[in-house]
Amino acid sequence: MPRRPIRAAKGAALLAAGVALGLTAVGGSYALWNKLVPAGTGTVRSADFLITLTGSNNTGTYNMVLADGTPATVALSSAAAPLDQLFPDTPVYAGVSVGNATAAGSAFTVKATLPQPALITDNGPGTGLAQYMSVQSAAATDLTQCPTLPADAYKDSFPGVLIPKGGSAVICFKIQLTAAAPSALQGQSASIAVPLFVNQIS
Repeated sequence: MPRRPIRAAKGAALLAAGVALGLTAVGGSYALWNKLVPAGTGTVRSADFLITLTGSNNTGTYNMVLADGTPATVALSSAAAPLDQLFPDTPVYAGVSVGNATAAGSAFTVKATLPQPALITDNGPGTGLAQYMSVQSAAATDLTQCPTLPADAYKDSFPGVLIPKGGSAVICFKIQLTAAAPSALQGQSASIAVPLFVNQIS
């Protein structure tokens, strides 16, 4: 009977790390009347630019723009619903569902993009975990698909996804720890912020 590779298994366990993932809605287009629509006699009311964000791991649904006009920050992991522990070459997954809940009376398609790279920071000085982490993204139709998408579906850049009025789209994230991460990082943690931009295109 072959012997179990205890050393390899132990080494992987020593490299377990924690990660917190958050989505920051840092941009949006508020030029809501860039499409000319005929209007009859009566009252004309501006449409709401209402984009909802639903995080994976049961972290709730929020408006992209808060009541005071500031952009929302949505946690995609929490103490009650943390991401799995991160091991070298064994990624963890999370995602966000972006909904177009505008009240516009005509076509109102938006595009959700991630034009800036994810911001990865160490939790605590001198940990050094962030430099060994990477984040890739992919489009999906449901949050439950994130762990089951093909590996080549995840890319370093995300060109964007179109969302019609009343529709939604899912953006999945794959977080990886490189094989080069030293065992000294045992038990360390890092935080990731992903900037989201949503703009009206029609």
